[in-house]
Amino acid sequence: MLFNSIDFLVFYIVVMSLYFLIPFKSFRWVLLLVSSYVFYMWWNPIYIVLIMLSTLVDYIAAINMEKNHENIKKKKAYLILSLSVNLGLLFIFKYLNFTVDTISFFAKDIGTDFSSVSMKFLLPMGISFYTFQTLSYSIDVYRGKIKAERHLGYFALYVSFFPQLVAGPIERSDRLLPQLKEVHRFDYDRMRDGLLQMGFGFFKKMVIADRAAIFVNEVFNNAYNIESGWIVIIGAVFFIFQIYCDFSGYSDIAIGSAKIMGIDLMTNFRQPLFSKSIKEFWSRWHISLTSWFRDYLYVPLGGNRKGKMRKELNIFIVFFISGIWHGANLTFLFWGALHGAYQYIETRTEFARGLIRKRLKLSENSVTIQFFRMATTFTFVCFSLIFFRANTIREAFHLVGTIGNLQLNNLIDKNMSIVHEVFEYGLGTNEMKLLVIAISILLIIDYVSYKAGDFTLSLKLIYKEPLTTRWAIYFLIIFSIIIFGVYGDNAIREFIYFQF
Repeated sequence: MLFNSIDFLVFYIVVMSLYFLIPFKSFRWVLLLVSSYVFYMWWNPIYIVLIMLSTLVDYIAAINMEKNHENIKKKKAYLILSLSVNLGLLFIFKYLNFTVDTISFFAKDIGTDFSSVSMKFLLPMGISFYTFQTLSYSIDVYRGKIKAERHLGYFALYVSFFPQLVAGPIERSDRLLPQLKEVHRFDYDRMRDGLLQMGFGFFKKMVIADRAAIFVNEVFNNAYNIESGWIVIIGAVFFIFQIYCDFSGYSDIAIGSAKIMGIDLMTNFRQPLFSKSIKEFWSRWHISLTSWFRDYLYVPLGGNRKGKMRKELNIFIVFFISGIWHGANLTFLFWGALHGAYQYIETRTEFARGLIRKRLKLSENSVTIQFFRMATTFTFVCFSLIFFRANTIREAFHLVGTIGNLQLNNLIDKNMSIVHEVFEYGLGTNEMKLLVIAISILLIIDYVSYKAGDFTLSLKLIYKEPLTTRWAIYFLIIFSIIIFGVYGDNAIREFIYFQF
């Protein structure tokens, strides 16, 4: 079920009404579990079987790991069972065809054809997210970090909790499970905070992301017809706003809807567009996935405990696998490798950059240095997203090559003005102005949140205003979504990360 649909609006109102009407002792968890399964089955009912299978396997494996905590061999066998089933399902549905196609490509040289082995599966929505969520639980039980959950119902709810089921945040069991068992009563302040965060999420998705997508799709779906490097650059810049508003918008709606129920999901984005380094960017972007890779891949690989070169290799491996996690396409692999390379270059040039600052007599905290670092980080991230968004790796390199065709005179020549060319890619003058204004509003709100430390902390600034001003802001958000949201054939209904 899509958040940006009337179906979800009705669904959520009904679920929340029942949630606060049903006494806790009357199995409120049953309502949430059934609602979560209905939420997922709304898309394709048959794939609920996969969630149920992962749930049952990890539930049994965890209990047996705990029972055999002194028998390392048996304990490890149950961990392997959990890993094999979850990663096996992920491989079959997400990577099998890519693997077969790759083998078939190289096998043609020796006269062998594997193409007949290929099977077309519809990728289960959110499989990468709930797989990582269940795996973190199994690994934590194996490590002895948490106790195995004995209540199958609560564990099933942890795996399938509908606000964050399809696109995260990827929660940890020690955070989410205890909250699912607590008694949550209706709280006006939590409802206000939750609705405001949901409203901001809908604004990001429907006003900015879906509008930017019109231009971005025209550029990237017609890669070989693009002749101007300026169009590629503008397309990449619009795409970073599209994917940021699309994905963080989903997270805001998920976090806000859970907050109304009394449940706090982890922050998944923390104003990443103001990052001053690639390292900082990844501490602010898709935080739940970044921290997952840190705890369950980077640290087991040795982290920073085995010397500088090993640390750099581990970081590169993490980002390469992050690319694989995003999808079975060379574009994602290259994107992940590129961010691994960014981290390496950033680390290796840190000393040299310090010397340059001293020569120029500029403080690390000077406005000039801060702005330069933000602009540089933003540029590198935008460049990498060309590979992330391109349909094929060849198209990505073609678009990068097109950037070399920049013609500065286009900005001056009225007949060849880039301003005129931009309007040929799906957005008219008014739509483009509206997009730029909406992005400006986003940056202002994000900057205030960046300075405050978090979006939720910035809400306190609104609450300090008089009653009439507060309600004017609330209605402004609602009407901006209703009036300026993208609807009809131009609307990109699904969220980008649904495909992962």
